[in-house]
Amino acid sequence: MSSSQKRGRAEITIQEMGLQDAMHATIGGWGAKALNGGQKRRVSICIKILTRPSLLFLDEPTSRLDSATSYHVMT
Repeated sequence: MSSSQKRGRAEITIQEMGLQDAMHATIGGWGAKALNGGQKRRVSICIKILTRPSLLFLDEPTSRLDSATSYHVMT
């Protein structure tokens, strides 16, 4: 997979998970724009689905998410 294809897949996954606003945020570190708990959870899920697995097991994927975000993650 080419570099541009990887970037494209990452951007699509970010959009699918509703993380466009946090796309350029640094995770961790001092003075960086911090992600909230729900965003961190969605980033974790994004990492898992980047390879487009045919089957994905997630342990409580919607814990610590509000109802709207939970719905978005599950659809």
